[in-house]
Amino acid sequence: MSEILELEAPELELLEFGSQVAIIDDRRADAQPIEDAFNNLNIGNQFFEVDFIQPKFPNHPLENVKLVFLDLHYNEAFGAAFEPYVCADWLKHIVPQGRKYTLVVWSRDVEKTDELVEAIIAIGAPLPFSVDRKSKPEYLKENVQDNIEKMLVELGITTKGLEIDVKEFYGKILEVEDDSVLINCLLNENPKIFEVRRFDLLPFTDYIQLIPGKFVHIKITTKPGSKTIEFTEENSDLAEMFIKPDNDDDYKDPETIDWLNIP
Repeated sequence: MSEILELEAPELELLEFGSQVAIIDDRRADAQPIEDAFNNLNIGNQFFEVDFIQPKFPNHPLENVKLVFLDLHYNEAFGAAFEPYVCADWLKHIVPQGRKYTLVVWSRDVEKTDELVEAIIAIGAPLPFSVDRKSKPEYLKENVQDNIEKMLVELGITTKGLEIDVKEFYGKILEVEDDSVLINCLLNENPKIFEVRRFDLLPFTDYIQLIPGKFVHIKITTKPGSKTIEFTEENSDLAEMFIKPDNDDDYKDPETIDWLNIP
């Protein structure tokens, strides 16, 4: 079975956002530092707590999973016997068939990894592209979070390419058209910078009543490969914020601005 353990780990292009990382452990405290590290990187992850009596498998495999941290489980009710088939069964429920993923054996007994791989093959669970071993005691000691971050770097996971840009500003509805809405956006308050933008009408349907003169809060989050726009109705009167400044050089009249279309 050694050949599968010698395969070169793929580059983890963790740029899609969603549950790309699964963490399977019977101790939440052991998994928490890993969860925290991925949350800090804005990489979607999901924790699964192992229960021998009532396993809480997901209803469907995780469509975008690329990396699985798996603790090697022992059934304490039967003399702490290692249960490789239980571990493999978890992989069968979490990883879609044919999915290319990396398995990290996250355990105090990484020497049992070959038994796990044999069980994976025996029950027809998705076979990992590569397998890595990470001994818990080496990382769950002093400076735990630093150790976990070091481990992620060892696995080829860094903040590179995971740039997130968040812009928040207020807007005043100017005009509602058949399929779009024009909003005068206050992009900067000091100095005041305004820009009229055209937004698709669909996100507002049955959510915000569009009335010219109403104010909204807009949040645009740009992540690698995606952009989301959130609108929130603003009940406060922000009229003073939208007063044209005395210095015309710091203000662009909305009537003269190029339209910016945002899908």
